[in-house]
Amino acid sequence: MSVLLHAGLRVSEACSRDVGHLSHQRGHRVLTVLRNGGEEQDLVLAPPAAAVDTYLATRTDPTGPLFVDDQGERIDRHQVAYIVETAARAAGLTKRTSPHSLRHACATMLLDMGVSLRDVQVFMGHAHSTTTERYDLGREQLDKSPAYKLVGVFS
Repeated sequence: MSVLLHAGLRVSEACSRDVGHLSHQRGHRVLTVLRNGGEEQDLVLAPPAAAVDTYLATRTDPTGPLFVDDQGERIDRHQVAYIVETAARAAGLTKRTSPHSLRHACATMLLDMGVSLRDVQVFMGHAHSTTTERYDLGREQLDKSPAYKLVGVFS
């Protein structure tokens, strides 16, 4: 879940990766992902997501698929969805939560922190800025309402 949230990965991008797609580059922990459209992109795994190394240290076979089930088989999107839903319920969340919710949260938090739309677009692997803009729709919409401008006219 941390990798999905902190790296903004699509569930298919996470499930398709092998341990060999992890590397160290110039002091950064990096995961090479295969984006929609077939392009590879190197993503920095920030410290929370880099906990994947702790996870790998617990495995009896730290090779092959990056994320595996109890039998050592590659996990699929359905298993990830179950993990995310179970964790959300355990945390007391009542709203339906999915792996894509974590991706959406990543993009929204980056935009909230002032990261440029273009930088978020590249980070998320969106081919078109209009896709990234959808994550921005409604954000602070009420706070930026033109109705507040009218107050200045009448005061």
